[in-house]
Amino acid sequence: LLIVGFALVAKNYAKYDEVAKVQALTKHLIPDDQLPKTEHQVVSRAATLVAKFPRDPRARLFNARRLVTREKPRDAESELRRGLEERDILRTVFPNRNVEVLLRAFLAELMIADGRKSEAETVAAPVCDAGPEGKRPDVLKSLGVCK
Repeated sequence: LLIVGFALVAKNYAKYDEVAKVQALTKHLIPDDQLPKTEHQVVSRAATLVAKFPRDPRARLFNARRLVTREKPRDAESELRRGLEERDILRTVFPNRNVEVLLRAFLAELMIADGRKSEAETVAAPVCDAGPEGKRPDVLKSLGVCK
């Protein structure tokens, strides 16, 4: 019986480990009830959200949008890059890759506006197949950054 118990624990350890990892990372995220619901809320609450939840890639995305409205595209780029640095959170908590797609698409858009299309293509490349069924995400189609 003891051997069977050890076998079951070993078999399910990866699942338990993954659940524990998600729970540990979730504490760094904006609670669902505090997520902005409108563009106005995104811009008006972004600085507060990024200060309270600096590891949440969505907070970085929101703050980048705020910075663009203040005509600070380079600062917005930095925020988007910081969001992309949270690889554990992006991979573990947002495995559908939607948040990563949005971060990379916005960063690519800023680079294109600054005349850096080649760099934009490089930034977008990791998510060019992250849409449904491995297709190009809609948000990237109009940017022309996926080959």
